[in-house]
Amino acid sequence: MGDIKTYPLNPDYGVTADGRVFRLSPIQRRKPLPYEVRTFVSVHGYVVVNLRNADGSRSQHRVNRMVLYAHVGPPPTPEHQSAHNDGNRQNNHVDNLRWATSKDNHADRALHGTHNRGERHAMAKLTANDADQIRRMWKGRGSGRALARQFNVSETTISAIKNGKIWAHV
Repeated sequence: MGDIKTYPLNPDYGVTADGRVFRLSPIQRRKPLPYEVRTFVSVHGYVVVNLRNADGSRSQHRVNRMVLYAHVGPPPTPEHQSAHNDGNRQNNHVDNLRWATSKDNHADRALHGTHNRGERHAMAKLTANDADQIRRMWKGRGSGRALARQFNVSETTISAIKNGKIWAHV
């Protein structure tokens, strides 16, 4: 089963170093303790679990944060986030996790290729090739109206590409 450490934010539960969550105190059911609690993957790709609170309500917790709280301790500051060293949101082993700042986490996303900029962004209308082509076609033009029509985007988008405010990584 592995070494189960109590989750400090809800001591009725514990978590192993590899991210398995267990109920440590009895509720109405007569299951032998500790028993493993079912986890699932959220829409954002994180492994989460619903925990029953002392007042009977339920709250959802990310397993990565539970592992860090139980095996490493609380975050150094309230601004710290949990970070996956390998970029895999479902690898919740304590050796793969650390407390990090938002800036560190964003740098990790670029390093692991898990960022959502450019073509990976859900709202992207253009490709990297389109952005590069817009920059090449812009040379000396006063208005981006024709390019905006050609690529079916706004003049503001054309200007932002030209000035490196968006698609700067291309």
